[in-house]
Amino acid sequence: MFLSFHLPDDPDTEGPCSRPVIAADPSNLLSAYVCASRVFYGVSLLRRNNVVVILEGYIRVPFEELDAVKAHLGEHINNTLNEDGCLEFVVKQDDSDQCVFHVFEKFIDSDAFDAHQVRTKASDWGIITKNAERVYEQRFEE
Repeated sequence: MFLSFHLPDDPDTEGPCSRPVIAADPSNLLSAYVCASRVFYGVSLLRRNNVVVILEGYIRVPFEELDAVKAHLGEHINNTLNEDGCLEFVVKQDDSDQCVFHVFEKFIDSDAFDAHQVRTKASDWGIITKNAERVYEQRFEE
């Protein structure tokens, strides 16, 4: 979600609120206003449902967990491909480093992608790969 915090001394903001500081996550827009000694939140959801979500990168699994990851990979791929909104999901083991798996995910919108993330974290795959290093880049296509 995009978090927008307004801190003191912004010339464009009336009262004790001020300059925006933004942290990005493309799912939602949550505006948090920090004013004087009080904190209150204004929530405005801007779902990115009109764009396709693409995640691309790799995971690196510890060698001692490699057999378990390989044993559960097929099930994880099938479960993901059967999710509502999954357009494409490819996981391929690297040719030169057996502990690296290249990942390409494509979902119809952010709701489908978010649901995938929740399901994956709660699944056997999420447990088995909890020690994997994840290196991903997320982008959007209209």
